[in-house]
Amino acid sequence: MTESIKDVLVIDDNNINLRLLHDMLASQGYSVSTADSGLEGIKQAELLHPKLILLDVQMPTMSGKEVLLRLKENSKLEQLPVIAVTALAMAGDEQELLDFGFNAYISKPVRLKTLIEAVKGFIGPAAD
Repeated sequence: MTESIKDVLVIDDNNINLRLLHDMLASQGYSVSTADSGLEGIKQAELLHPKLILLDVQMPTMSGKEVLLRLKENSKLEQLPVIAVTALAMAGDEQELLDFGFNAYISKPVRLKTLIEAVKGFIGPAAD
């Protein structure tokens, strides 16, 4: 049926960002899965049913916004919280992404404290 439920799914087309976010979360005890494209991320979400998704907004082929729309169309995933992780940091970018449907916003470069506070806000501390 499904594999073990993961705490967090990270979707980013940049392997350095994927590794960094994975390692930051894993260092705090979270179980983390990664996907390097929007399509792969959707497949992973359907398979793993994570508690939270961290989603890069600017990706080729399928943008983070497109991924979010596809997740919201799936009745099993529509309530899943999704945090935009992006280098978009101009005035108004955060509000635009929140208005679009993201549950929260983290700007790059990601700081460990900011990341962990956001994750804890949605799914609590990592299980022991």
